[in-house]
Amino acid sequence: MRKLASKSDMALKFSVMALFAALFVFIAAAFNTAISQSFEAWVYAESIEHMSPVITSCAIGITHLGDALVVVLVCLLFIIVPTLRKNYAVPVIASTVVAACLNALLKLAFMRPRPDILMLIPETDFSFPSGHAMTNMALYAVIIILAWRFLHTKRAKVLITLALGTLVFAIGFTRIYLGVHYVTDVIAGWCLGLTIALAVILIYDKIKQRSKLSTKQEKNNR
Repeated sequence: MRKLASKSDMALKFSVMALFAALFVFIAAAFNTAISQSFEAWVYAESIEHMSPVITSCAIGITHLGDALVVVLVCLLFIIVPTLRKNYAVPVIASTVVAACLNALLKLAFMRPRPDILMLIPETDFSFPSGHAMTNMALYAVIIILAWRFLHTKRAKVLITLALGTLVFAIGFTRIYLGVHYVTDVIAGWCLGLTIALAVILIYDKIKQRSKLSTKQEKNNR
């Protein structure tokens, strides 16, 4: 039963990975089309409909929660705290590093310019896919997955999921509101970030399983 559940869980992860990877490819192929550009313009117009100094200040504060410095500090927290280091550190750091490196390569591959609109914060690199959306999704999706595995109460699991899910969404939204990304940049970043998180969890689980089998065989051989 446990093996069957494990295979079913793996198949589900592969299916979700394939779905979001395919969605990323679709967005990458379509972001220069008229339909995509109309959708981007509509989303941007809706996001700034109630623009005000207060909302802008809040958006800037939220977007900085997704900056590289904050991401690094969160990763360091999982290294420093012993209770977190044991079960979380390796997949959390691996997912974040892979996402950041892949994002840098993809930006150079697509070389999409930033939106030609009112930018409320300075950004100088390329636009597609959003680094904030991709890296933060990769980071916090892994934490959510592992939280459901290791936390003991359902309430804690749900609270972590809602809090981190809201944070990822809010950071992505602020990138659009502040005029530094198109909505397609953000959605593509989310898709690829989630794909990376699931891939890292699958690989990490596989390595742990092999390590356990190897340890078991060594004990049996003694």
